[in-house]
Amino acid sequence: MGSWATVLDFAHRLALQAVHEGEGEDSPALRSLLAAGLVGRSDDGGYVVTPAGEAALKASRPSRWERISWRFLVVCGGILSTAIVIDWLR
Repeated sequence: MGSWATVLDFAHRLALQAVHEGEGEDSPALRSLLAAGLVGRSDDGGYVVTPAGEAALKASRPSRWERISWRFLVVCGGILSTAIVIDWLR
């Protein structure tokens, strides 16, 4: 099986996170995670995250650098937008 971290989109990451937190409800994303082996069935009929799912969930989390850089870009975008609006109002 390849690296699932690169193919986890937003819906699949949310479904995997919900199962990890014990809140997984049946959904198309959850069924595809089950088919991929990232989630398994528990004895009580619920879902449980497999070791491969744990690894994919950990790898899909943004790094510290990514979190900082996105905040920086948002602040720069806000400053630029404010400067453009001020320039238009002159």
